[in-house]
Amino acid sequence: MSEKIRSFVAVDTSVSVRGELARLVKDLEVKTEFSVKWVKPEQMHITLAFLGEVTSEFVQNAESRLKQSIAGFPEFSCQLAGLGAFPSVNRARVIWAGVGTGADRVIALQREVVQTLMRIGFVPERRPFSPHLTLGRMRVPVNVQFINSVSFVSSEWRVSELIIYQSELHPSGPVYTPLVRLQLSTAEFSSGKL
Repeated sequence: MSEKIRSFVAVDTSVSVRGELARLVKDLEVKTEFSVKWVKPEQMHITLAFLGEVTSEFVQNAESRLKQSIAGFPEFSCQLAGLGAFPSVNRARVIWAGVGTGADRVIALQREVVQTLMRIGFVPERRPFSPHLTLGRMRVPVNVQFINSVSFVSSEWRVSELIIYQSELHPSGPVYTPLVRLQLSTAEFSSGKL
């Protein structure tokens, strides 16, 4: 059976950071005079690789390969800082929160994930990876210059696992279900420092 699964690889935030993101989204909702599809805070994550429609065999193979490749990758502290927009604040389709503390580790982990998955047929995006967490999406490009005046810094959390999610699209919005959880190494994590 080769039923296709829409999936992606990501790292999560913490419960307290999700609370901070919920408050941020409420503040942004008040400031927006256009239609935005806001992401539910419990579904917010930092995507490392969007796999698209893949077979369950691919997911199993990805799990096995990633488990080996990240076995020595240490847990790390992460913090969100600042807001931005894709492709630009003048013609935004996506509003996001950037990664401050831990950005270099997120980039290194994403590189490891992509290189590992390419060995089993994954074709990565051509765009350079920019670590971020999506807050909201717009159907048409809009000017979101106001986000430049919004100050946001989350509390720190520890990134301790990599997750392969299934993404199911519904009229009410996407539903993300963890399929695989892969632990990072605890050996080098000490007192919240990289």
